[in-house]
This record gives sequence, C-alpha cells and structure tokens, in this order.
Amino acid sequence: MNNQFICKVRYTKDLENGTLKRVSESFLVHAFTFGGAEEEIYKHLGETIKGEFIVEAITKVQFMDIFESEDLGDYFEVKIKHTLSDEDSGKDKKTVYTYLTSAKDAKKAYDTVMGEVSSLLFEPEVSVVKESKIMEVFQPSEVEA
Repeated sequence: MNNQFICKVRYTKDLENGTLKRVSESFLVHAFTFGGAEEEIYKHLGETIKGEFIVEAITKVQFMDIFESEDLGDYFEVKIKHTLSDEDSGKDKKTVYTYLTSAKDAKKAYDTVMGEVSSLLFEPEVSVVKESKIMEVFQPSEVEA
C-alpha cells in the first residue's frame, strides 16, 4: 500500500501578468517512503516547472479517501467524526477520518464528501471543512510501482 506525502516545493512561478514570483506550494504524492516521495515530486514537477525548484519539506499524511470533483477547484480537507460507545466501559470513543476533495467552495466540498460517505454504517458528523494548501494531487495510477 502506498503512503501519502505532502511535498512543499519552492520555485519561481510565471504569473499570469508575465512577472516572476518565488513561491512555496504543496503537492500530494503517493509513494512507499519519504525518498520515494521526493523522487516522485522531482519526476512530476521536473516536467512542468521551468528552472530549478527545491523540495523544502515532506510530511506524511493519511487521508481516508480522495475525491476529485468534475468542476476542479481548490482542495479541501473534510474531517468526519465518528463516536462509538463502548458498552463494557460506558465511555465514548471518538475517531476522526480526514478526506480530501477538490471543489469550487467549502459547501461543494461538504456535499461531495457527504454524498460519498452516506453509505457508511454510522451517521457521519462533519467537524471541519477547511481549504487545503495542496495545489495538485498525483494519484497512485500515475505512480510507478
């Protein structure tokens, strides 16, 4: 199973008005190791970024699932909380699942994730919908095994 890594990359970006600006952007890649994540980000961005770029940080993350919307927009992280009562101890155990989805706004992100998880055996409770700093996701089908 591939792991998910957010790679923060610093490079000079050509803006729409023709000027150049030094930016740091985050990309999600699938790989087995941190080294594999670095290799994948160099492979994918090396084809699209003109000039040099530096991988500033690589962070391992875990999204339960990633949903790509037809109307690509920004990426949003949607956290769903599930509370399970332990009958023996009488205590509640809370588990949080994080999903990533592309959407034009937070409402659409919420609707997309709720539509996908509506068939779960528990009643999903959304605790957070926030815009992610991820610019692009390189799906596992694009990663060589």
